[in-house]
Amino acid sequence: MGANKLSHSHTTYFKPLRGFLVTKINPDDPNEDRMSFKFSTGSYEYAVFSSLDGYITSMEVKDIDYGKMLNIYLSDGPDNFCLSMKYDSDEAIDFYNRMKKVDFRKDVQFVHWKPKDKAYYRLLVMQQGDEGKWQSVGYSFEKDEVPAWREVEMNGEKKWDRGPALKFYAQHLKEVIEQVALYGNTAKRPEPVELDIPNGDNDLPF
Repeated sequence: MGANKLSHSHTTYFKPLRGFLVTKINPDDPNEDRMSFKFSTGSYEYAVFSSLDGYITSMEVKDIDYGKMLNIYLSDGPDNFCLSMKYDSDEAIDFYNRMKKVDFRKDVQFVHWKPKDKAYYRLLVMQQGDEGKWQSVGYSFEKDEVPAWREVEMNGEKKWDRGPALKFYAQHLKEVIEQVALYGNTAKRPEPVELDIPNGDNDLPF
């Protein structure tokens, strides 16, 4: 439940990182699971969680110093969380591809995982089915509905341009944010408290 039953009075910010959902270490909780991660800027230790679940109370797209972020706010009893991802990250796109199939009247569970024999990680979006088991939420769009990524050359490097796809997702994301507001406006959550964690690898450390 929640993120291993955190008991913070403010909103705790999480980001997906190498198969975990991580946040700043709570010095008052010596029992929390912690792990060190190496980045080009050094090693950083975080509190790590296998999943994050709760009732989605609101969502926002927010511009900050190092880019545009998708913030998903959740509540689980007294605990308040925010799953924060770069707007154009693989994890955010995993959410966009499923967002219109999510029932926002029910709890949602997020899991960061690595498919077998793959080098990348994905964000699982899950909800409980009729038998109470967590199940992956299906895709919202047919493959040919989403504009294909375009391979472009920038500064001598070949990269994938996700612009057309992100524009498509943005139209639907606006509708979903409005839908969440209808269901989430009765959930009381405090104003979010930003956590001071250094920036790094792809947007991690924070």
